[in-house]
Amino acid sequence: MLFVIYVRIIPTVAYMFGYCTMACDIRFPGRDALGLALYLAGSSYSLYYEIHRFRFKARAENKGKLHTTGPAAWCIHPNYFGDLFTYTGWALACGTTCAVSL
Repeated sequence: MLFVIYVRIIPTVAYMFGYCTMACDIRFPGRDALGLALYLAGSSYSLYYEIHRFRFKARAENKGKLHTTGPAAWCIHPNYFGDLFTYTGWALACGTTCAVSL
């Protein structure tokens, strides 16, 4: 907990209040389109995984078994993988370094 508070939380809060502005400081051609594409791809991947997991768990022969097929076979935490792209896309669409750092 000490590590989390003093190494992760306090520097992040200090950065946000000391440096962050509401001005759009990330500028490159196609930023909005890339942000939208990442957001939609990440959301779609997470939704695909959840539907696949729901169908897997609904079958009686899979009761008590780990879900290790489909997207779950590609990475350990498919939800976090999809969320990474979802929130990165959202942050790019916002256009501030503060949103990206969060």
